[in-house]
Amino acid sequence: MNKKKSIGDKKMIEAFGVPLLNSDGVPRNDMWSKIWERITRLRGKIYSLPGGSIARQFTSLYQIEVEAFGSRVKSSEAFICFPLLILQKDKNIKKTRDIRSLLKRRMQMWNEGLFEELVSEAERCDRKLPNSSGKMDDDKEAKIFSSLILQGRLREAVRFITERQGGGVMQPDDDAGKPAGKTVFEVLFEKHPEQRIPDEEDFMSCEKLPHLIDIDVTCSHIEQAAKKLSGSAGISGFDSYQLQRVLLRYGKHSEKLRESFAKATKIQANKILDWEEVRALKAKRLIALRKMPVGCRPVGIGEAADRCFEKVMGIITGDEVVEACGSDQLCSGVKGGIEGAVHAISETFQEHCDQGWGLLLSDAENAFNSISRPVFLWNARILWTNCSRFLFNSYRGFAVLVLRGSRQFLFSKEGCTQGSGCAMQAYAIGILPLIKKLKNPSKWIQNWYADDGSCLGKLKYLIEWLELLSFEGPKHGYNNEASKMILIVAPQFVEQAKIDFQEFGVEVLTGHRILGGFVGSQEDKSDWLKKKTNTWVHSVMKLSYVAKKDPHAAFVALSKSLQNEWSFIQRVVQGDDDSFLSLKETICQKFLPEVCGFDITDFDSDLMLRPSRFGGTGIRDPIKTAASAYKTSFEASTVLKDAIMLDTPFDLHSHAQHYHKVAVNSKEAEDQKHLDEVKVLVQNLPPERKLYKDHLSRIVSNKCSAWLSVNPWEDEYFFMPPDEFRDSMSCRYGKTPNGV
Repeated sequence: MNKKKSIGDKKMIEAFGVPLLNSDGVPRNDMWSKIWERITRLRGKIYSLPGGSIARQFTSLYQIEVEAFGSRVKSSEAFICFPLLILQKDKNIKKTRDIRSLLKRRMQMWNEGLFEELVSEAERCDRKLPNSSGKMDDDKEAKIFSSLILQGRLREAVRFITERQGGGVMQPDDDAGKPAGKTVFEVLFEKHPEQRIPDEEDFMSCEKLPHLIDIDVTCSHIEQAAKKLSGSAGISGFDSYQLQRVLLRYGKHSEKLRESFAKATKIQANKILDWEEVRALKAKRLIALRKMPVGCRPVGIGEAADRCFEKVMGIITGDEVVEACGSDQLCSGVKGGIEGAVHAISETFQEHCDQGWGLLLSDAENAFNSISRPVFLWNARILWTNCSRFLFNSYRGFAVLVLRGSRQFLFSKEGCTQGSGCAMQAYAIGILPLIKKLKNPSKWIQNWYADDGSCLGKLKYLIEWLELLSFEGPKHGYNNEASKMILIVAPQFVEQAKIDFQEFGVEVLTGHRILGGFVGSQEDKSDWLKKKTNTWVHSVMKLSYVAKKDPHAAFVALSKSLQNEWSFIQRVVQGDDDSFLSLKETICQKFLPEVCGFDITDFDSDLMLRPSRFGGTGIRDPIKTAASAYKTSFEASTVLKDAIMLDTPFDLHSHAQHYHKVAVNSKEAEDQKHLDEVKVLVQNLPPERKLYKDHLSRIVSNKCSAWLSVNPWEDEYFFMPPDEFRDSMSCRYGKTPNGV
């Protein structure tokens, strides 16, 4: 055993000069370590940072702490604690003027070094805050929804108001439901196993390791990453929206902060750090979401600052992973990877299913937490060289997982830590050797996206692939659960498949969801699309209700977020017009009248359901987009699709060029089609709307639609009250505003 342990240490020393710590580290007995441990017990309820001088002062103080971390003067605890200690909510202070005064006083205390007083105050305020109440009324839901929209958290807002956020957050002592008799804490503990002792054969062979070259990180990289930030808050309570603001919105103060973030990213990417320096930065907030109908699912949420660092590394070095994985592992970040995979699998299945072929979908248990950590770090040193030191610094010790409501910490000891922005790419690199072992294009075609594997072939070959996966998988932390696997076959082969796979307990179906798309019989696909459409209809109805009080927020939620859900499905699943008829009717008959404040005629709906630059609202006609979306996606995926189906070398450059060319050509064709259709609409205006002709022509020719496409962020001071928004829509479409 000691010999096997030394193999991992030997590989890490060879790759990075030092071994993994293989512990959570020994926290320094200093002030900031103690303060950080205390704030992990708080709920992270903080104020939204006010603008003006307070925001600039906050940004400058935050910059000083990030700079100290990037210069290795301080460890990460200080700049992680800073936002919470300054912005901690006080239930008795709610007016903006009073909040600004409170924050000013706290920042003065920070400058005077009164840190113990600050953390004590934060603890008192946290204790006094009310616990979350149970079910809220419709008005409260609408208020929270509007608040999320104002913060730019569109997807989160849509999922909240349409009641699709799952079964809710579970507490540590709750009954997990599955397995029976265990608490949530016990289940989460089991989902974070001890580090497995790897065998020497698990490591990729490499005669000479690639040379490590320092990477350069600039303010432009930070700015680019900041614009793409999203997600909730980690332990500090400082979420992506708040971080984005301080990085982008406060002039020279934000510029200096971006410089410090660039320095902090560089030090993690180019040096091997002590674990104590980054222990607080790499810690995650762990929550358990209730699975429906039973069970719990762990979700890790990292610090927004760490997600920014990771996103920067993805921008600079991400192409290395894509090139290393090619078409073998599509979670590496290849453009249109999921779409290409679904098209390849669907086309191949439809071509061969009548010849007795099947599609086997694999299901692994706790895959991300089970893959060998030393092995994927070694693989990254070879295949993702420029990011390998950043990864090593992120995984050198056991990441602390804070489960609020529990006095105990959990630790991520093995695999890719949930909540890490690099986890998907790290997993892609780590599982790649297993995928290559399983390749056998003379017998089967396989496809992988993260731990979701699929294999196409004759039934006898699928059994062979399954046995090989069950034998080789555990060596790579992939513990296949055959009883949860799905086998899709044509209806005439169902009985034979059940006999052949009886000993494995595989479920045999004629159609099933795969990577967000669907593969199987036409009847199964139609039923599945109908269920999806019914879900969207319900969501549009909920937004229609919200639109009564907040039409601008409801409009942005549908046009910028919700419709992207059916747009994706239309790209990967070929449906007919009837599949989306009920959705279009709900938009035209329920949603648009509530948003606009006037009745929608057939002429109005024909004009409004198109891009805003052509006189529309930006909400697309789901019936018209179905056929064109699928065709464009199918054509754009040709290079990737052929690489998967024919097992030919995947040329990333050719794929990117072809994808871009098809997308541009498709957009130009769609624009011309819209332009021609609008001209016909103008010529055929109803008699009572003839005066609207010049107005509509001016909208299209002068592109007077920017106000419809701007997100209503509170910092931009562009949020239209109900009457103002409806009056603007009335004027745009030649209607008389209410009350005039």
